[in-house]
Amino acid sequence: MFPFEHEGKSFKDVHDTLKESLWQPVPVKNMGNFQRQARPGQRFRLFKENDVYTVQPVTRDGKLTGVREVAHGLYDFAIRWKEQNKIYCGLESVISGHTAISLGSDVAYAGDMLIMNGKLKHWTNNSGHYMPPSGRHLTNICPELRDILPKKLFSNY
Repeated sequence: MFPFEHEGKSFKDVHDTLKESLWQPVPVKNMGNFQRQARPGQRFRLFKENDVYTVQPVTRDGKLTGVREVAHGLYDFAIRWKEQNKIYCGLESVISGHTAISLGSDVAYAGDMLIMNGKLKHWTNNSGHYMPPSGRHLTNICPELRDILPKKLFSNY
């Protein structure tokens, strides 16, 4: 399957090395106190439809519930490693932090984002528990989420 070989290393070896070095989960780094669990109605999935960002409440196991509404405010967000095609978020003024959103699991990325009247203004890697390296926003955001989190609106924290 990988017939290519260069300097004694197969294409698969090179691919695996790059994948391990570039595309890795971001574990909780600040092991201090995990934040209080989000209560029902405080944890959301983020969507983008017709250039408008919306949020819909989710249950602890990620099932959609309630009504989808236009997003507005400063949100903490997390992309769980095991669910890399979903962005979970919560209003920073309401939720207790990133581990409340991610349920303490490893993430592909975490940070905050400012959304005003359904329009994303910027997003960052600001997370005290995860502290994702800024460059991971180029490797750990899956292609289907790159339209929702465009790199041109990213600011390194």
